[in-house]
Amino acid sequence: MALAFDIAPVRPVADVLLRWLLVPTLAGAALNALAGKRLQTRLGARAIHAIALAAVVASCVLAELAFAHLIALEPAHRFLRDDVFTMWTAGTLRVDFALALDPLSATLLLVITHVGALIHLYATAYMSEDPAQWRFFAWLNLFVSAMLLLVLGANGPLLFLGWEGVGLCSWALIGFWHQELANAAAATKAFIVNRIGDLGLMLGLALSFSTISPTFDLLELRNLLLDPHTGLSFRLAHTTFAGLPVLPLLAFLLLLGAIGKSAQVPLFIWLPDAMAGPTPVSALIHAATMVTAGVYLLARFHFVFLASPAAMTAIAVIGVLTSLLGAAAALVQTDLKRVLAYSTVSQLGVMFAGVGTGAMSAGIQHLVTHALFKACLFLAAGSVLHAVHHQQDLRKLGGLGRYLPMTRLAALMATLAIAGLPVASGFYSKEAIATRMFASEAFVLPWLGPALCMLLALSGLGTSFYMFRWYFLTFAGSPRSTHVEPPHESPRAMTVVLLVLAAGSIAGGLVLCSPESWTRHASVLEAFLAPAIPVHAAARELTAALELSLQVLAVALSIAGLLAARALYGAGDLTRADALRARFARTSALLSSAFGIDAASQRLLVRPLLASTRALSWIDTHLIDGLVRGLALLVRGVAIVDDAFDRVVVDGAVNAIGRALLAAGRVVRQTQPGRLQTYLAGVAAGALALVVLQFVLR
Repeated sequence: MALAFDIAPVRPVADVLLRWLLVPTLAGAALNALAGKRLQTRLGARAIHAIALAAVVASCVLAELAFAHLIALEPAHRFLRDDVFTMWTAGTLRVDFALALDPLSATLLLVITHVGALIHLYATAYMSEDPAQWRFFAWLNLFVSAMLLLVLGANGPLLFLGWEGVGLCSWALIGFWHQELANAAAATKAFIVNRIGDLGLMLGLALSFSTISPTFDLLELRNLLLDPHTGLSFRLAHTTFAGLPVLPLLAFLLLLGAIGKSAQVPLFIWLPDAMAGPTPVSALIHAATMVTAGVYLLARFHFVFLASPAAMTAIAVIGVLTSLLGAAAALVQTDLKRVLAYSTVSQLGVMFAGVGTGAMSAGIQHLVTHALFKACLFLAAGSVLHAVHHQQDLRKLGGLGRYLPMTRLAALMATLAIAGLPVASGFYSKEAIATRMFASEAFVLPWLGPALCMLLALSGLGTSFYMFRWYFLTFAGSPRSTHVEPPHESPRAMTVVLLVLAAGSIAGGLVLCSPESWTRHASVLEAFLAPAIPVHAAARELTAALELSLQVLAVALSIAGLLAARALYGAGDLTRADALRARFARTSALLSSAFGIDAASQRLLVRPLLASTRALSWIDTHLIDGLVRGLALLVRGVAIVDDAFDRVVVDGAVNAIGRALLAAGRVVRQTQPGRLQTYLAGVAAGALALVVLQFVLR
């Protein structure tokens, strides 16, 4: 049963509470960055932990208060706004530092603050031996602040500022242990690849400003496009920019931004390498912050994408392909965290598929459930690494369940969730996406919905297999390598966080995302999101039997993946798996390299760029610098000649005149000695000369 909300201009309710949401984590980041080193030296790491935890817990409390303010309003009017100050004005354009809260941003707000707080608590134990904890927690607090700004920003510039902020923080945290070159390289790679997507977002905002309306305010844009009385959507349907229709062009530019941030094909190559950072950073990036920003961007600009069937089709196709690629690559990975990284790529593809289908709320539902089980999985991996002294090779683990019972339980719950097995949370959000995709009529080709749905089901089979493979290789069987000392369960701060997230991974889906076919009404989360994300109506009705069949198929494929993984890896014996891998060595190598896309980008983009930079460097060194040096020698030669001419000719003439004048002066000076006798003699000589002259002239 579709939800129906009238699309009409919305007047947000003023609420000054929003401005305080950013303050705690910004203050915590500033305090640890400026005084943290001295505090850690004098008071120990607990002072750093107290500052960081107090900041993020305060943000949780403020987020809950803001949510309470929002939920008290009527559903169709749940829009809060806080205009803090004017950042700049230019003519009639005015850009405010304005924060806004609607059901979409409120959902992300609660995920960011609460999952972020759990990860902060976990990190206090995980990073307890690091000498630079003050720097780590400063960046971690700032990471949360940037993501909060991204989802609360009421206009394009603020959204973009938060967008760039999470990119900066991810660079600093991925490369936190920058003493190792590989870590620094991974951070730089993530930063540079994301700049490609950032360019798309920046151009999209500029295009929106220049063609749709001279405003950056997101709610104003939404009202203009969705309100039929403005006639703007009809006018834009016939408007072009550089010969291209405006709305599809804008949609594809925004999509490019989302592809970069959410690691979709082909810009996913940065995410697996981002595992170089500390495990709490990986959990924060994958679960609550950076990679979900692209999905949020698509949902926030739903009014643009829904107007372009081509863009919606592109989003869905890219999402399904990314989901398949991520699942295929994860099948053969041997690194504990790298399996989870490709898993994130795959699950982000599922979210894109939901948004591209038009089931925006289903995509956000999967974002929420994914935040819970993926944070749990990464932190469980961190607990394993903590126990085995950071041994990440799955082939050298095994048998850890007996040593890490709490970690094993949490990992199992999260694995059930991501595999889509009932009653775990991933089943509900994936079911909503698959059902809507099968019924969707939003694509340019009518048969594309069912086809993409089947491919997504195949991705689910792969997800179940590689995640249970990950679980069995880590916890089942007997240890496949000797440990210096027996592994031990993680500290309480870590295990408590794991169990809380595990509980959310199981119960979260049933509470928030229960299927409509079961309850005969929209899920709690879908009903809450509906005013901000209207349900797309271009879908055909499915019979209850067909919906049940799709659910049974998804569960059957998940169980098949579980059974296959158990058959190959359940006993901890890798003999059959190794034989299978050797038999299909080329396929295994292809999957391990994610179909060579990273290597292809190295050959097609990175190496040509490096070659061009070397060529430019040679031109600069040998040609430009040579020309500059030649000109310098020429100028120097002219200067030497000029200096010689000045010294020999000019100075010589001047000096000669000076010497002549001095000699004349010495002669003349003799005539003025200052003695009276000399003067009288001169007078007498002059008189005598006059007499002689007169005599001669006569």
